[in-house]
Amino acid sequence: MKNSVSFSINKKKYSAQSEQLTLTLLQFLREDKIGLKGTKYGCGQGGCGACTVLELKRDNNGYKIKAINACLTPVLRIDGSHILTIEGLSDPANFDNGELVVQDSMEQHNATQCGYCSPGFVVNMYDLLLNKKNDSEQSIENAFGGNLCRCTGYASILKAMRALKGNSVSLNADDFPDLDNDHPVSIQNNGQKWFKPSSLQQLLENRDIFQHSSWDLKFVNGNTSSGIYDAKVDFPNFLVDISNLTELQEVRFEDGSLRIGAGLTYSTLLEHLKGNEDDYWAPMISHIERIAGNQVRNLATLGGAITLVKKFSSSEAEKRKAEAFPSDFYVVALTYKAEIEYLNASGEITTKPLDELETLDKDTKVYLIKSLVFKRNKNAFIRTYRLARRTQNAHPIVNAGFHVKRGNDLISDPVLAVGAISAEPARLAGLEAYLNGKRIKDIKLDEVKVQFGKDVKQLEYQDKESEITFQFKSEIAYSFLYKFLTELFLRNSIQVDKRETNIDILNRNLSSLNRDEIVAPYYSPIDYSKQKGYADFELGTSKLNELSRDVSKRAIEVNLDHKDVTYLHKKNSDQKVKKELSKIEGKLQVTGKANYVYDLKKPHQALEAYYVYSQIGYGNFHYTDAFKQTLDRYKKLHGSVVYISYTDIPNKNYEDSNFEGFSNGEYDPVFAEYDKDKNEGYVTTYGQPIGLVLSDSESLSKAIAFELMEHIKFEPFYEKAVYEFNQNTIPQNSIGKGYHLKTITRKTGDEFKDWLEKPVDSLKNDSDDEIMGYQNVGAQIHFYMEPNVCLVIPGEDSGLEIYSSSQFLTRIQEMVVDLLNPDKQHPKVYANKIAVKTTRLGGGFGGKELRPKLYAGAAAIAAHRTGLPVRLALDRETDSIMNGTRHPVTGKFKIHGDKDGTIHAFRVEFYMNIGNSWDCSYPVMELILLSSDGAYNVKNFWAEGKMYLSNIQSRTAFRSFGLIQCSLIREEAIEKFAHSINMRPDLVREKNFYRDATINSFDSTPYGQELRFCRINQVWKSLKEKADFEKRYQAVEEFNAHNKWKKRGISMIPIKYGISYTFRPYNFGNAYVFIYGDDASVMIHHGGIEMGQGIHTKLVQLAADELGIEPRHIRIADSSTDAIPNAASTGASTGSDLNGAAVVDACEQIYSRLIELIKSDAPEPHSIEAGARENFMKTNSSFKYLFENAFRGEFKSEEWLSHWKKAWRSLVKYALISRVNLSAEGHYKSPGFGAIDPSTGKFYEGHGKRIFYYFTYSAAISEVEIDVLTGEFNILRTDIAYDAGISLNSKIDYGQVEGGFIQGVGYVTTENPMYDQNGKLITQNTWKYKPPCTKTIPEDFQIHLLRYEPTTDQKNAPLDTYGIQSSKSTGEPSLVLANSVFFAIKHAIMSSRKEYGHSDWVHIDAPLTVKRIFEFANCQE
Repeated sequence: MKNSVSFSINKKKYSAQSEQLTLTLLQFLREDKIGLKGTKYGCGQGGCGACTVLELKRDNNGYKIKAINACLTPVLRIDGSHILTIEGLSDPANFDNGELVVQDSMEQHNATQCGYCSPGFVVNMYDLLLNKKNDSEQSIENAFGGNLCRCTGYASILKAMRALKGNSVSLNADDFPDLDNDHPVSIQNNGQKWFKPSSLQQLLENRDIFQHSSWDLKFVNGNTSSGIYDAKVDFPNFLVDISNLTELQEVRFEDGSLRIGAGLTYSTLLEHLKGNEDDYWAPMISHIERIAGNQVRNLATLGGAITLVKKFSSSEAEKRKAEAFPSDFYVVALTYKAEIEYLNASGEITTKPLDELETLDKDTKVYLIKSLVFKRNKNAFIRTYRLARRTQNAHPIVNAGFHVKRGNDLISDPVLAVGAISAEPARLAGLEAYLNGKRIKDIKLDEVKVQFGKDVKQLEYQDKESEITFQFKSEIAYSFLYKFLTELFLRNSIQVDKRETNIDILNRNLSSLNRDEIVAPYYSPIDYSKQKGYADFELGTSKLNELSRDVSKRAIEVNLDHKDVTYLHKKNSDQKVKKELSKIEGKLQVTGKANYVYDLKKPHQALEAYYVYSQIGYGNFHYTDAFKQTLDRYKKLHGSVVYISYTDIPNKNYEDSNFEGFSNGEYDPVFAEYDKDKNEGYVTTYGQPIGLVLSDSESLSKAIAFELMEHIKFEPFYEKAVYEFNQNTIPQNSIGKGYHLKTITRKTGDEFKDWLEKPVDSLKNDSDDEIMGYQNVGAQIHFYMEPNVCLVIPGEDSGLEIYSSSQFLTRIQEMVVDLLNPDKQHPKVYANKIAVKTTRLGGGFGGKELRPKLYAGAAAIAAHRTGLPVRLALDRETDSIMNGTRHPVTGKFKIHGDKDGTIHAFRVEFYMNIGNSWDCSYPVMELILLSSDGAYNVKNFWAEGKMYLSNIQSRTAFRSFGLIQCSLIREEAIEKFAHSINMRPDLVREKNFYRDATINSFDSTPYGQELRFCRINQVWKSLKEKADFEKRYQAVEEFNAHNKWKKRGISMIPIKYGISYTFRPYNFGNAYVFIYGDDASVMIHHGGIEMGQGIHTKLVQLAADELGIEPRHIRIADSSTDAIPNAASTGASTGSDLNGAAVVDACEQIYSRLIELIKSDAPEPHSIEAGARENFMKTNSSFKYLFENAFRGEFKSEEWLSHWKKAWRSLVKYALISRVNLSAEGHYKSPGFGAIDPSTGKFYEGHGKRIFYYFTYSAAISEVEIDVLTGEFNILRTDIAYDAGISLNSKIDYGQVEGGFIQGVGYVTTENPMYDQNGKLITQNTWKYKPPCTKTIPEDFQIHLLRYEPTTDQKNAPLDTYGIQSSKSTGEPSLVLANSVFFAIKHAIMSSRKEYGHSDWVHIDAPLTVKRIFEFANCQE
């Protein structure tokens, strides 16, 4: 009997003993002494794939290889296993051919953005390659349901993986160390026990095992249940590892029947079933392939699924507030009439039908399921079904399976099983009796429905933490039955209305990604096609466009006296031909070498922190005696334990205005206020921080924190709390402090003056020329792959070094300085003592802009008090609870228009739930108002916004910053107006667009900004033609006419998106560029944060162009306040514009100095400089060329640039010897900005007339199909025409457009934050919250960047010259275009409603979840 386990990681042998008993493999890998940080923490539930590793186990046939979730796997379970992490799989020596084919393909396809998820994708793909499961592109694509990516939109990743179809890879397995896996293991620690028998007989000999209840003992195999039921619910003290019991892993086909061991994984079962080539098992195969993802299927066992159902349908589970387990496999097994063979303490095998197996309650003795037996039923007709919140890797809302035996047109032995309706899947006994012995042709659907209702009513069960009602589940279960019976009728030639025969599940084809261009002609007074040297290089890099930018600029300056031109980039006509770079961090990301803040090594004696937080939405709290006793007990057991709270804040009067001088109001506290004398604290939201527990272990701090939270007495103010509202429950009084924008108006004449000024509610009903309506738009959780992390390291003289996963380092610095100085008149801690840094972010999306200051502030207080380093790493649940969400908005609108589609007057009102604090709600509402006109030039327009505090965690910044909500509300108004006049929405839209600008004519926004470069009509028309919209629109109409249960919709949406911070002080960039004299390498510091958007790559490219050197010479430094002080937040899609311009400025200075050096007179004879120059002239012919030809002034010729690059190192050394300054600080601020008077909604007189730096003009068409019977949807195709200007880097820009769009798709479909009656967020992690997956993206994804081409036709808009080198941002606008999916689905719903005789317009809240789609499509709202 061993008292330790042994295994290898990347061919190095390790062992684990008693102190690792509760440790997961992920925790073990990421310990500093192991240091394999490429395996990431993402969710801790096995739902995101960031922690994927390969497990190899030797058997008689070699190695069995499988991708697994390290976060679910106890480190003790891998006894005898070899683990390969991303680091091992990125060592060429570990492959026979020495190639890293997956990493190379990912890099070649530019398939990374933030890169946090990339190692998981790479490792999972190696599973397919090494197991030869890459024989088809479809099989590859189907394997990534267990991997989430929040940045890329998946299309580029799938393309990279599909490129490896048929690729053969083999491991070099010669040097795996020998491991002992044949001996049993027994390990004990702190009252917990781990036992691993080496045989079933050995297990049975340990009689003590079977004297336990299943709530005191747990059989461990895949351990995937730990991702669903955490240690607070289910972590018995006795764990029995049965993963090596071969007796539980048998597979035998006998006369068509199947015997499978309960220890078999889903993946292994699939391999055997597919190899059997028997159609009888096809429904089982299809269903299992839709369960979880590849990694979980590699771990989860069949017996485990059945045990979970039996355990968590018990009364003990209800006591522990544990949800029932909605097992898919249990329902499948029930449908196939499985029999269960299980063992008790005597070793006897008992066989029972599955539905007679005993429930595992608190007093039930544990039993071990050995096998499942499926007896083949001849002439059987079997179908299984499931509906989930997301197509892939999601627990079922409802599942079902139906099995009948057909013979002589009679039904016999029916099995009708439904799951997730009740705590345990059940059979519909009454309906089975009705069908048994009945002729198929005699089945009456109305009779079936009546009996179905009676049976289901007996099963009623309501999940307490779900918006899914029992009624909805019942309706879906009946839909499944209807599908089954309809197919049964068709197979027996019983007539069914042809329009009702399309009842298959929504089949998704292989996804396709196409990236190309749409020509965007612009006016240029010179015909460059006739100019010498005319050539069209790569998109965004042609000399033609570079020259035309300058001409366009000069044309505007001459014809329009455009004052802002003086602020524009000076060297448009001088730009060199750029070569687009692949993402410079791509290789690091796909090999697991890219470091994030959580990957940094902890300093010696560092403490780990975990929050104690509010368990109510609004009220008071008190520390109980048990709280103090518990804390004292842990302090005695573990000397490192410390509790930090409000009383420890040095300056309790700290200020936390995110926009100083812009607003004043209530902001989130670092810790909830607490009066020590009264022992009373005050909280305004669930999850509000009360304190921090510190210890030397992350898991220990978490365990203590949860125990302490049980000993805080909360007194909720139930009647006063406000959580959510809609159009009917808007609070009476809006809250607004400070001087901020409330209204935007445009009035043309007096005809509609009174109409505009009256609220929407003053219009009681629609009329022939007026409509009114509303739209509720929900929240969204950021769900960046890397949760918030900060590490605070004390230094000398009260200094702190802070690493934070933040988009806004300056704000953290300011906050910490304020917190640590109780006497502001005599501060002890200055900003120059606080250095805030970051490496890169694993996604940000605005969620890491203003919130990380709270976490860093708390950790800084802890480090300040203890004098020790402190790391605060939020787990996924805490991050979701605390960090806030996108703002939910209710919109009300009214429109006055003509039958021809002309809109004369439009009023829209925005009501925003801002949560429990102001955070950034002022600028969000301001941006909503400034963008409320969209692409439409309505002559009489009114937009107003009101904000309301509530007791939900504060809403905060989120990608697109309110614009997707604004756009959806506005476009809903357009849609309803179009419906009221019986006109297509796309035609109404284009009827009301702003004019495309010309050199002499353009429109202005309601607040007065001139749209000098507007080209929305050009973009709209070009996309319509490119996407063949008219033909597809008619095809959708025809499809809907011929199908009742499947409906399609198509929608086209425009955007005019303004780029800039509306808070003007943030619109600047700083950079510091310096060249090292020894090797002429270049270092760039800049104020931006790399978080996946490719800012580093673009800035390296810009610097290389400006300095005339190869990009390989340039490196971007980590972001830090002690290198770039006072940097603005990286957000609002401004990072590359602002910081890129600053880099260009710095590089121009250095470049100019070098040119001046070359042009200068020769140095004094016999000087060191003269000697160096003479030496370089002799040894470097290119150096000589530069000095001898400088007088020509042809510094941009190809010949000059070629010699410049070859002479670069010598030139820099000579410059250093000549005492030339090889460093420069660059600065840039957006030009010509004005300010808007909140009282008028117009620009102040005498100021600039721009609030946005520039606008992008883009459009999207989306076509969808919905299943009316279930509410599922599939995006058939999306076409996007995106205005990226003259793209700096189209590889990056395409990816940004794709990723933004898919994040928007999640917002309007699958992502639905839910709260309980106390304001607690229910959807905290992957099993409840569903960001898009690989099956959510469009089947056919067509991305078209505009390709700007000059013409002499003055009808075309001029070239927009404001973005850096006339490029435009891609980070945020594409997200808004996802509203095209919302309205495409809504059109499909409207078509379905017509089947029920309902043709009136219907308002549907966003997001369009499967529940809402089903209910509204079937008129059940």
